[in-house]
Amino acid sequence: MNFRIFRILLLSAAFVCVDSPIEAREINAGTADEIRSALALAGAGDIILVKPGEYDMGVSASTGKDGTKEKPITLACEGNKGYARLNHKGQVAFRIKNKFWVFRGIHFGGDQKKTEATLFMDGPNGCGNIHITDCKISGSAQHGMKGAGTQENFVHNVTIEHTELYDSKATGFDLVAGNNWVLRGNYVHDYGRGGGVTYGIFLKGGGKNGIIDGNIVDGKKQAT
Repeated sequence: MNFRIFRILLLSAAFVCVDSPIEAREINAGTADEIRSALALAGAGDIILVKPGEYDMGVSASTGKDGTKEKPITLACEGNKGYARLNHKGQVAFRIKNKFWVFRGIHFGGDQKKTEATLFMDGPNGCGNIHITDCKISGSAQHGMKGAGTQENFVHNVTIEHTELYDSKATGFDLVAGNNWVLRGNYVHDYGRGGGVTYGIFLKGGGKNGIIDGNIVDGKKQAT
């Protein structure tokens, strides 16, 4: 082949690769293994759709990559009815450790004897800008949800709405030092089963601009 023609072909191929954007994907997951794989591989703009039902996720599960402000990564239950319940047995059930994720129609389940945080957000890897809507969080020997981090990098810009949290032995939402947390229209009940001083929703640690609005907090179920 003529060298000049070959060089033009290479340049054309490079131009196509640079100028062709990667399209966001819809990833369908119907087993625990498929959910794990999707969580690890999903990129900006991808939507992971999980069929309604229960899934044994083993010890724990976590997010894998960052989305972007314009193209968050979404984990959602397929359809408009039911939830995709992800059951875990570890100390931390489900860990959100990345930026720009949306969760919708997901039931995060932990173990009432082993789990210390059913849903855990931490900041060392830059977690933040999270939106959780129409989800459930249940089953914990300590906190239903824990927001933590390091002194340099706490978790900021989180909205949790229309979500039910229940069956935790200590505090429901235990959120430390994050800025711009909004908890709106949630139902928190049957927490504090271990006794002592506990809270349904607790924003603490010097965070700023937190909003707690229109939530129902029932307290713990009395023994009969």
